[in-house]
Formats: sequence, C-alpha cells, structure tokens
Amino acid sequence: RNTCQCDDCDHVNIRFEPSMYLSLPIPDNDDDEILSLEDCLDLFLQKENLRDDNQWYCEKCKKHTDATKKTDLWVLPPILIIHLKRFKYNEYGKIKCGAKNNASLSYPLKSWDLSKFVKSRGSKQQALYELYAVSNHFGNASSGHYTAYALNRFDNSWYEFNDSSYTKLNDASPFEGKTSSSSSPYVLFYNRVQQQPAPMTTTTTTANEQQQQQKDYLGPIPLIRRQSLSRPDLWPHSQVQEGHFRDFERAS
Repeated sequence: RNTCQCDDCDHVNIRFEPSMYLSLPIPDNDDDEILSLEDCLDLFLQKENLRDDNQWYCEKCKKHTDATKKTDLWVLPPILIIHLKRFKYNEYGKIKCGAKNNASLSYPLKSWDLSKFVKSRGSKQQALYELYAVSNHFGNASSGHYTAYALNRFDNSWYEFNDSSYTKLNDASPFEGKTSSSSSPYVLFYNRVQQQPAPMTTTTTTANEQQQQQKDYLGPIPLIRRQSLSRPDLWPHSQVQEGHFRDFERAS
C-alpha cells in the first residue's frame, strides 16, 4: 500500500500496488557493523520526502508539489523475492563505475516472522518464511560473476551452483543455523511456511515412541510445494492469501 500526501493541501492518495519482488535499499554503514535484512526492510518502509525533480502530482492542486510517500506491506505472498540494491545508478539510469555496495548483511534462514510488518487488519496468522535460494554477485559494477545456492527439498541439503558445475555443501555450510551473513547475496528467495504443532508427549510415552514422534515430525510445511498440472492450487500466482484462491480463466 502506497500513501502519498501533498504538503500544500494535505490531500491523501492511497493506492494498492502489487509487486513481483521487494527491492530493498541498504542503509549507510559508517561503523562497518553487519547490517540485517530487517534493517533494509525498515529503511524501505520509512516515510519518503518527494522533492525537486521527484515531486508528486497532486490531483487536488492540479500541479506537481512537494509531498511525502509511505509504503506499507498489506498482504504477503507465498513466495517472497527480495532484491538488494547493491548498485548505484546515475540520472540516466546507467550503473556508476565501481559503485557497488559490498556491505555484509545478516539474513534469516528459518522462521523469519514478518507479521509485525503487515498492516492489513484481516491478517491474523503468522507470516513465517524460510530461505530456499540465494543469487550471489561477486566483483564490482563493471566486472563480476554470479553464483547461486539452493535448497534441495528431497534430501534437505544445500547446493552451490557455479556456471555448469554444482556442489553439495557439507555440514559446515553457512546455512546450518538460523541466520547467515555475507557480502555476496544479491537476490534472496523465501518460501512461506505453516508451523506444525510439536509432538505431544505424556508421562506414559516411552523413549522409543518419543524418538519415533521426533522422526515423523515434519516441522514447518511450505505453502508452495512441488508444482504440477494436476495441482493448480499450488501455483504461486493463483494464491493471494490464506485459504483464498484467485478465480481465473485462460483467455481463448
């Protein structure tokens, strides 16, 4: 949800604009501290002043005026794609030579709860996300190289993809904990998950039964699972929020 307000007449315009991904700025960091992904999200959601060449056209004043703009998250998708603004551009839309932000960022791997950022009153469920892929960029604005990490849900292992080769990461990989940090992530891919209740144990539950319960416990379940033609309800573009699916027909 985008809210713009004119500084001259206080006219307010609210628009709901769907986004394919979130393009997050990286805060300035003079202390060389490791920033978090939520620091980038907080900066993205801050109120912005529209001035000079970036003035807003007020429908009431019938002219371009100074204004403020505020972006809020209203409904979160089953697949969340986050792009980090690591490159700086000039006024002509070209990348500035050597202008890449190589700041190290800490980003969550599991159980990232975005509920506090959602402003929709009808959203009451937890918005939990788990990382399943990362696109990395190494180098600078004029010369660089891309690699990727991805989670294989069949063996629950992370793999590195580098040109035509791939490598399975070992237990000491950066994806073993709850968070990871690096200066290379450029695009992050998150899957929304549903938290499953933990196994119930009683005083009569034997040790073998407890072990079997832990083995059968699946943990968080992704909302988007393996897609197929027989399960159109799993297609990302047909899901808008919990329990609701968009009705659509293919145009002839």
